[in-house]
Amino acid sequence: MHNDLDQLRTFSEAIKILGVRPTWGHALVRAGRLRVVKLGRRTFVRSSELRRFIDSLDQETSPRADRAI
Repeated sequence: MHNDLDQLRTFSEAIKILGVRPTWGHALVRAGRLRVVKLGRRTFVRSSELRRFIDSLDQETSPRADRAI
């Protein structure tokens, strides 16, 4: 594979990388927070999308953290 191509990860690989259960991963997709690529019946997540999603978590504040202030 060329380095300049965005690698596709299977949905299973993606949720393992994120450390979430499949139901939570599907909920993220339904909510539009994690974008997927469908090829036939298979579902993939671009590596760049995983990076974008993880980076977006750094910018969010936890509701619990707000209550502690």
